[in-house]
Amino acid sequence: MKEQNTQPTATNVEEVVGKSEAFINKYKVQITAAIVAIVVIIGGSVLYNDYVVEPNIKAASEAMFQAQNHFAAQEYDKALNGDEQGNMGFIQIIDEYSGTPSANVANAYAGLSYAQLGQYDKAAATLVKAADKANSQALSPIYLIQAGQIYEKLGKNSEAVKAYQTVKEKYPNNYLSMDIDKYIERASVK
Repeated sequence: MKEQNTQPTATNVEEVVGKSEAFINKYKVQITAAIVAIVVIIGGSVLYNDYVVEPNIKAASEAMFQAQNHFAAQEYDKALNGDEQGNMGFIQIIDEYSGTPSANVANAYAGLSYAQLGQYDKAAATLVKAADKANSQALSPIYLIQAGQIYEKLGKNSEAVKAYQTVKEKYPNNYLSMDIDKYIERASVK
């Protein structure tokens, strides 16, 4: 067998360079447009994050402070709806700052506030929504179990079982999942 020389020759290199130049010249406008689009997308994302997202996160966090104080003082109506000084309540925080971590936590507080005001249907639905928005191994099972317990008080056992099943299926690594079968069984028997 004869060994073949696999070293590129000057002619081959010139040919490849020539083809590359021809390709670049032929698609110069498209290549330039693609580069500009990438720069605009990256720049727009950075600006949007710096001038919209981060300020919203900060404003939502600041708004939560007074609403949480009302909740701690058991002033649930003010915690939900805001106060006469113009401080936001959980409902307004959820609406105005949707998608922020504070709005997600406000959902849970709103659910608990509704429960304290005797609005159990709203409480349970809001807690389920909070669990979904949080999508957290630590928080979502707590919200779902609270919702399930409220559904049981309302006699809506199928909804309670559904909330408990979600804990079992979606958050099996949470410590609350260890005892979730007793909740499911209790709600199923009623």
